[in-house]
Amino acid sequence: MARTWQMVVVRPSANLRTQSGVVLLLIVLGILGLGAGMLLLAINTANSERSQRKFVSGSQALAAGKQALIGYAIGSLTGTGARPGWLPLPDTLANTNYNGQSDATSCLNGAATNGMPALSGVDAQVATLRCLGRLPWNTLGLSIDGASEQDLLGLVPWYAVSPNLADPNAGTGQCMTVLNPTTAMATAPGTFVCGTTSTPAWPWLKVCDNTGRILSDRVAAVLILPGEAINTTGRTQLRTNAATIANPNGYGFPADFLDAVPTPAGWSSIPVAQRCTTFDNAALSGEFIAADASVVFNDQLIYITVDELMVEAEKRVAIEVREAMFTLRQITGMLDYSGLAFVGSLPWLAPIGNPSDPVNAFVATTNARAGLIPFHVGGAQFLTELSWSITGADTLSPASSASPTFTCTVSGVVRQCRIRQDAATPITRTVTPSDMAAYKTYSLTAPSVTCSWNTTLPDQKLDCTSYTVFTQANPTSYFVEHRPCCAGGWTSFGDVSGTTTRTVTLTVGVTDGATRFANGSSSTHLRRRIFPSATGGVVEISIADRWNPSGGTIVATATLPPTGTGSAQNTAAGPPSGDYVSDIRRYPVLPAWYLSQNWYQHIYGAISADVAPPALATVSCTANCFTSGGRNNIDAVFISTGAALAGQIRYSGTPAAADFLESANATGGTTGIFSPPTQLRTSIYSDSVVTLPR
Repeated sequence: MARTWQMVVVRPSANLRTQSGVVLLLIVLGILGLGAGMLLLAINTANSERSQRKFVSGSQALAAGKQALIGYAIGSLTGTGARPGWLPLPDTLANTNYNGQSDATSCLNGAATNGMPALSGVDAQVATLRCLGRLPWNTLGLSIDGASEQDLLGLVPWYAVSPNLADPNAGTGQCMTVLNPTTAMATAPGTFVCGTTSTPAWPWLKVCDNTGRILSDRVAAVLILPGEAINTTGRTQLRTNAATIANPNGYGFPADFLDAVPTPAGWSSIPVAQRCTTFDNAALSGEFIAADASVVFNDQLIYITVDELMVEAEKRVAIEVREAMFTLRQITGMLDYSGLAFVGSLPWLAPIGNPSDPVNAFVATTNARAGLIPFHVGGAQFLTELSWSITGADTLSPASSASPTFTCTVSGVVRQCRIRQDAATPITRTVTPSDMAAYKTYSLTAPSVTCSWNTTLPDQKLDCTSYTVFTQANPTSYFVEHRPCCAGGWTSFGDVSGTTTRTVTLTVGVTDGATRFANGSSSTHLRRRIFPSATGGVVEISIADRWNPSGGTIVATATLPPTGTGSAQNTAAGPPSGDYVSDIRRYPVLPAWYLSQNWYQHIYGAISADVAPPALATVSCTANCFTSGGRNNIDAVFISTGAALAGQIRYSGTPAAADFLESANATGGTTGIFSPPTQLRTSIYSDSVVTLPR
């Protein structure tokens, strides 16, 4: 009886570049090199003596499974806890329904017999967590003909994955909270640590050869295709549907499928740091053996190292940034404020700086054509620009001799108050032009504003918080009278000179109205402009006065909208009328994991001078255009910088391009010449280059 393993790769649609999720297909087709169409792998399913042909077929099946896992790690980034490099949990051994689905209860307890019961929740936050089960072929989009829910023949490969990359608490208490090149390449702890942001939480898996020597101690995942049931070292494998006391669910424990070898001769002479200590693929020790076939061993094994997985993850993230920049360029090119569609420039970048500060280090700066990538992440804080101009008299109370009353609090009790210049003369409560001089025309180049953007319709904002500026002054001393609200006799406090503080607050609304784009001049950034509705502009002006007289603290607050011709108006060119707040910088929108997993610390970019703001002229490829290896006519280059190499200092002092990049890439922003995307990683080169063609 024949069996087949199929992996189907779907061709992308023509407009996929501008769609959400484009990177999955691009990566699977481009990086993994699987090609379009189908990959059909035949596997002999006869339960007979294993032949050389069967070993070849098994190797093909394992190779296809490895590629599918890498494709998952760089493509499926929408689930709970998903992030580049994230792998699926195995299909659980807690039951006999091997349906090919990844299961949150699939991780075993290495300290328990046969690993059971499976661990989940806080119980999984232990050093002995071992994520071992069947390959989740259904989750990976593969199919295995002939595989049953009980799989007595062992047609479904076994799959072990490091909990660093497949924590059963994904998104809700995973122990390795940050996964990026720096943390993945950090030295793994000798013992388990939960909640780490700078290193792995568990030691990586190990694979050794049949001499016991370590082939790799930085293993992310292992795939094992078992052979027929045999008398392996130390046990006889039993595969039966019948339940026993030791196996109440029937067959299914690792020892009934996975093999062991005797302790290799000469093992003790290998240095401890270079050898495994167990030689049993079912031992739940985090160590696995890749041995030659023998009468006691017929497992076939393939593995994925952390290093090869992160190379693909870095390319994935660099492509994600490229696609976000491409989308931004397309939108801005179509929605120029003037109504004249321009070619579509790429935004300025952020100068090289300390990337550990996600708010202050990622501000796009005029004429910065090479550097870090400014970005938006929905709901996250980013730096922006606000400017406004207020005209006319913004009056908060009637300019009359009458003494207005207002609500105040006296030692925590709400009462009615009024202000008196002396015992008999009221004073007006007015914000005069001189009071507002500091606010009439004002520009803030870097206030912190929390914005959220609609990633389905990138030109539409979801919300941005208002921004508040205030000042304090000590006004002329005066009397305050108060009474229960709002009748009866007044109680008067005496002169409280020197104890009165006035705070004037201007609240600017940046959320109201529609959004469009304005093309900046050569000295400004390409910016998003907010055209507010009737309630936009200056939302309110408030005054809070605080007294500390002998009778207790009194706080009087008045909050009123500006009157007269007061408005918040853009100081740059814009519509002839209407209130609006402008100049919110327009950055590419990137996924939440880009911020939470600190990928912003690892992505560098450079844009050609002829596509920098403004780009109103017809673009032609001149000496400004970039080249990357044999590629030319390139508008932009995006590089994942990998983990810092020896001598690179990125997170203190004043780092330079050479602290992020190697070879020609450090000077490519000036010379226009970058290393090819195909350049392999070495001990002195860790960049991953992707390009944005003309």
